[in-house]
Amino acid sequence: MNLGHALRIGATVVVAAVSAVAAAGAATPGPPVPGGKIAYMSMRDGQADIFSMDADGTSQFNITQDGSIDVRTDVEPAWSPDGKLVAFERQYTQPRRGATLMIVKADGTKLRTLLPPAMREGSRSSQPSWSPDGRAVVFTSNRDGNFDLYVIKSNGQGLRQLTFTNNSVRNFEPQWSPDGRTILFSRSGQSATAVPQAHLFVLRLGSSAVVQLTRSPADRGAGDQSPAWSPNGTRIAFTSDRMGSNDVYVMRSDGSKLQRLTMNNSNDNHPTWASDGRKLAFLSDRTGSTEIFTLSAATQEPTQLTFDKALKSDPTWQRIPNSSASGLAG
Repeated sequence: MNLGHALRIGATVVVAAVSAVAAAGAATPGPPVPGGKIAYMSMRDGQADIFSMDADGTSQFNITQDGSIDVRTDVEPAWSPDGKLVAFERQYTQPRRGATLMIVKADGTKLRTLLPPAMREGSRSSQPSWSPDGRAVVFTSNRDGNFDLYVIKSNGQGLRQLTFTNNSVRNFEPQWSPDGRTILFSRSGQSATAVPQAHLFVLRLGSSAVVQLTRSPADRGAGDQSPAWSPNGTRIAFTSDRMGSNDVYVMRSDGSKLQRLTMNNSNDNHPTWASDGRKLAFLSDRTGSTEIFTLSAATQEPTQLTFDKALKSDPTWQRIPNSSASGLAG
């Protein structure tokens, strides 16, 4: 979910969030924990920064804090496969509006630009996702006028375009599959159906074939968005408003066996899997502000992790190498 969507969710609590900022996080991130860490965007310090926290909500740490205000906005974090780096989208408001991709170590050091911003005003490179081997990053960009998918090596070399769609089609939220063979993404304005709603697709890297996985109702809402692979690649979690409100759904990787996991009138967005596949973290405004929750197979009721009432978006769970992937849903 991009920052604009998060702002719409939390518009009524932004003023309160800034005036009721929680105490600052630890000066350095804590040591690795069994459940891994969750990265996310938060405005708890008055600026949109990338934070991390332990999987139980403790040890919250501001990764990208630099003291600047109203100059840049950091969103859409993505952990590298080894959990040592975070790629993210940096949106600039001065001197030229646009967005580019950055990489930083998990302790906030060694910040670098992955992709220099395009010279065109308003050009955006957004929503990074790492390849399983950590050698490349896939992302969406309108650098050539339309939002298509691109890939670049993690050293900043070898930029390559993956999709070539017309101006009525927008390709967002790419997610590299655990086996490295496909890219999962959301596409809206698909010319073949002539509807604005987003649906989920996969791009087969070997053949460049694009296959549609979901079809949300053509007359309802924004559609299916924020897809996330399970760690073993057999399932996909995503957000959909097909039943009226934004809820979290899970399906098999071929689009079958659709299951709705959250059912309420709030907005539940941007699911992300734990390494063992037993839990999902997601963003919700069910308490009146945007907070992060987890949901497991063992309980029907989500567990709240954050309580500071600051505007948040884009939770993403760190992968733990050799974690045994089990099942949240069949």
